[in-house]
Amino acid sequence: MSEQRKQVIVKRRFQHNLALVITLSLFVFINLLFVAGYFIIESFTDIEQLKQILAYAIAATEIVALVVVYRISIVESHRIAGPVFVLERSLRQVKEGDLSFSMRLRAKDHFHETRDIFNDTLDELRTRIEKAQTLSRALQEKLPPESEARALADTLTRELDYYRTRSDQP
Repeated sequence: MSEQRKQVIVKRRFQHNLALVITLSLFVFINLLFVAGYFIIESFTDIEQLKQILAYAIAATEIVALVVVYRISIVESHRIAGPVFVLERSLRQVKEGDLSFSMRLRAKDHFHETRDIFNDTLDELRTRIEKAQTLSRALQEKLPPESEARALADTLTRELDYYRTRSDQP
């Protein structure tokens, strides 16, 4: 199966919100630059002095814009990187057999839908493994202690016990 996507927009709300934040930030700074330029032009009569002031104003505005857009990008990327970090940590817990938790995200984080799908999947897995654990224990009790079938049931129970489904389990 190919990992290449044919669609550019795959998480519509998230992608549009991120693009909107960055675009609006740049739009505001460009407009501030033009407004400042307009007021500067109106206040000077000497062209050479005007050129020099405009050059400084443009340079200062660009620096401020870069700093602000960088800061906004860091904040937005934190709202992306945080959930990715939590998802990775949660997947490691599942790999280690711990199913006794729920994935949590901060209110302003992105990917709440992904969290909900993960938690629903974890709930379903937890329920099915608990049922399988109950059945394997019942099967163990019904089989003669020294039989080959009992040895298989013991192995099955040990394998299922790898998964911790409730927080009160050791």
